Amino acid sequence: METASNPVGGSRWTNPAEVLRDLRGLIVGVAVLVVADLLMSVLLSAVLPERVFLEMYLDETYDEVIEGFRSGAALVVPDPAAGWRMRPDTASGNLLTDAMGARVHPEGDHAPDRLQVLLLGSSVMNGGLRAAPDETLAYYLESAEVHAINHGTMLHSLDQSLLAYRHRLTELDADVVLVGIHADHEAAPNLFVPLRSRTELFMPFLKPGFRNRDGRLELVPAPPFDQADRAQWEDLLDYLRAHDGSYDAFDSYRRWGVMPISGFLRDQYLRLRRRRVEDPFVRNGLEIQRLLLADLGREVRGRGARLLVLKFAEISDHGRNWQHFIFGDFDEVHDRMLAESGHEVLFVREILDSSGRPLAALYRDDGMHLTAEAYRLLADSVRARIAGPSP
Repeated sequence: METASNPVGGSRWTNPAEVLRDLRGLIVGVAVLVVADLLMSVLLSAVLPERVFLEMYLDETYDEVIEGFRSGAALVVPDPAAGWRMRPDTASGNLLTDAMGARVHPEGDHAPDRLQVLLLGSSVMNGGLRAAPDETLAYYLESAEVHAINHGTMLHSLDQSLLAYRHRLTELDADVVLVGIHADHEAAPNLFVPLRSRTELFMPFLKPGFRNRDGRLELVPAPPFDQADRAQWEDLLDYLRAHDGSYDAFDSYRRWGVMPISGFLRDQYLRLRRRRVEDPFVRNGLEIQRLLLADLGREVRGRGARLLVLKFAEISDHGRNWQHFIFGDFDEVHDRMLAESGHEVLFVREILDSSGRPLAALYRDDGMHLTAEAYRLLADSVRARIAGPSP
């Protein structure tokens, strides 16, 4: 049908002039939105106090989570050395722990005549809350010759594994210490978990950490403040600004993270930065992890035991993508650092890839925690390694 605006009865999208005018209007509209978003971000960061941004950065359940942590109702409890540990003598869903907080299974027993293998690391080493007691790495390691003591702890990083072993777990007199690590660099140091990863808002707990001081580790104590008391938040933020290596993630949120467009751009920048091999922040994190492993190795060997490092992977780490070509292969650099460290290292990605099994059968839905089948494969590799001589 012929109209005044379309005299030949065709679509406006076949008219180059109309298309160009519409495209120009769209570009102008998007530009106005972006500029307005950025200006609002600048205005808010200039006007609002920092503690207001911290309240927005955290979750509305923050007070409830902290109260559960402090009252002992959470699955982790305060620990003076490492920040927190698994709650002892607990039976909650799939989680069973003993008097020291080690995860156990109902049929397990301590048999001192067997090889004692101590597991340290995060929830991936622990098995996670979705894994039944008989679906963990520790369960599959158990044999007539091996007893596995599972002290993997929710959200523990390598610095906490070192501190837990140094101050609390040496009394177990383990023959082998199996520590799980991840490719992500260690913040140098991270003292407030949500600064390291905003997704971990249900673990907003304070912890000690280490900084690199001329090639040596220097302990930085946990912030000496009550994180539940908002009146102390200004002092807490001052302490984190001075000492937490991940503070710039929160500072970038304060500047650019509140508004939707600038917040999206900020999130993508931080995600890509973590994979940029030559970034000084990433390089420093790699050096921190190297120093932490060196210190842990010295302490383990000093007790006549053997250190075995298990490098975990995520499902996205299998294969290459465009980020590897632009930013460099972070995993390759990390693997090289581990290979040159002199430690015994098992690489989870290699073990799972060599199994020939589909990744969907080896990783849970979050792409990070492992299935029972994957833990069985890892247990076979760990047992084969510790059955051989120590290098």
